[in-house]
Amino acid sequence: AGKARFACNYIIVFHTLFPRYNLLAVSNHMGRLGGGHYTANVLHSPTNQWLNFNDSYVSNASEDQSVSPSAYVLVYVRDTEDWFPHPVSSAMDTN
Repeated sequence: AGKARFACNYIIVFHTLFPRYNLLAVSNHMGRLGGGHYTANVLHSPTNQWLNFNDSYVSNASEDQSVSPSAYVLVYVRDTEDWFPHPVSSAMDTN
């Protein structure tokens, strides 16, 4: 019983000291310091699909395309059971 308790305590401490994070969005900057162009890649969590926002255009993007040398700001969310938003259809379900 002592070993199982130690292992359980270690797992709790490990996850507390070394939390995991999921990448949720990337802001990209192309250009120079004085000017340039910004785009954003965002994970649409209900469908697990990456989207690219470029001015008034939105297109699908791959996970590999979402992290590039142009990355300027990375947005992470702590990996917990409740961080992942619920799909719109289930959130609006009244049953």
